[in-house]
Amino acid sequence: MKNIFVCLFVCLFISFSVFAYKPIRSMPIKISNMEIVDYTDIHIYYAFNAIDINKPETYLDLQRLEVGTILSKYFSYYIFNYDSLAADFTIKNPRACSVPTSLKGRDNFIWSEYKYSEYFKDFKKIH
Repeated sequence: MKNIFVCLFVCLFISFSVFAYKPIRSMPIKISNMEIVDYTDIHIYYAFNAIDINKPETYLDLQRLEVGTILSKYFSYYIFNYDSLAADFTIKNPRACSVPTSLKGRDNFIWSEYKYSEYFKDFKKIH
């Protein structure tokens, strides 16, 4: 009798776990609500923690500084490209539950706040 209750408990636990599982889906940013606030004339690339500056595959990240007339933005160019590809994939495949990891390209999965952050400077607020 004890074995029946244990077996029943395990079966119920597994069934609830299976039904509770919901895949994480990345959603594209809705660009219809966005507006252009500045244009950039200067683009500076930075090979973040590069072992060899002549070999992009040795960079931890490729970062980019964009300087406009009223704003500047500093961000990971690799992550920016991945986000663009992921958004495009999700729009073209609305029934997909996830984005293929192959879209990430060269990414060694080392998390860094420098890699997953965007920094902005509003020149109007400089005194």
